[in-house]
Amino acid sequence: MNIKRLQTFVTAAEEQSLSKAANMLGLTQPAATKQIQALEKDLGTKLFQRQSFQLTTEGKRALTDAKSILEHWYTLTEHLHPSDKWRTPFRLGASSIPGTYLLPRVCRELQDNHPQLQLRIEVGSSEQMVDQLLEGELDVAVLGWRPESEVLHISPIWHERVACIAPPDTTTQEPFNFETLKTLPFVRRDEKSGTMKAASRGLNAWGGSVNELHTVAVVPSTEAAISFVEAGVGATFVSETAYYDNQDRNISLCGFLPERRTFYIATCQHKEKHPAAAELFHMQKRGELSPRVQLFRHNFS
Repeated sequence: MNIKRLQTFVTAAEEQSLSKAANMLGLTQPAATKQIQALEKDLGTKLFQRQSFQLTTEGKRALTDAKSILEHWYTLTEHLHPSDKWRTPFRLGASSIPGTYLLPRVCRELQDNHPQLQLRIEVGSSEQMVDQLLEGELDVAVLGWRPESEVLHISPIWHERVACIAPPDTTTQEPFNFETLKTLPFVRRDEKSGTMKAASRGLNAWGGSVNELHTVAVVPSTEAAISFVEAGVGATFVSETAYYDNQDRNISLCGFLPERRTFYIATCQHKEKHPAAAELFHMQKRGELSPRVQLFRHNFS
């Protein structure tokens, strides 16, 4: 059985697109087509309906077994050649909050345990990290929201609230609610930001929306947002982790939004895993993937 053919079949089935599968696996579409055709010849049956590219009845049966075979294959190769795989560059991506408050510690621990490991780090919006993961440019991504994808293996890491912070001289009404927020000028992140998506859900829970706020600036990062608050430009929404780590700066806490947000670790299923990816998921199961910030309230449920 040809493992590469199984990888192409499983990826194409989950993406429901041969062109997407080819792109994710670093193949040309003709090469991916040949692999599918060769696998169909090996199995003596058609796996896809040619017009709709839906799985045939036999294809659905084959998909379950193909996934199982790939998982066993990855486990076997990891056991037989662990040291070789640790020398392969590990491509780790993260959105702004985990990239700032989690990755430095995690990367230090990985390199302490595996000195031969080479790390390639990418930090950007959660949406950018998901795109790079699906394109095969990352091995693992730590995200500020959960993407809808059957191709990804996703596990929650930690939960926290979204804080609203403002310049110290800001006068806010009590109680802290959406009506209070509407009186403030806001510096906000772009809509691709996980923090902004979480803030939007919190505002919706109060019956409001981001569009109803008085936005005076849009910035690309949490650090930029906090700096704008320090300069007196306006209020902003930040992760609870970011607030507690920066509370000694020239900012004040207005309050927390009613909805909690969750951070996730994600990797593509049915691709050969880097051993560092497996180690990160083991850390996640042990509850060790979380920013260690003073006063931070952990919740690993």
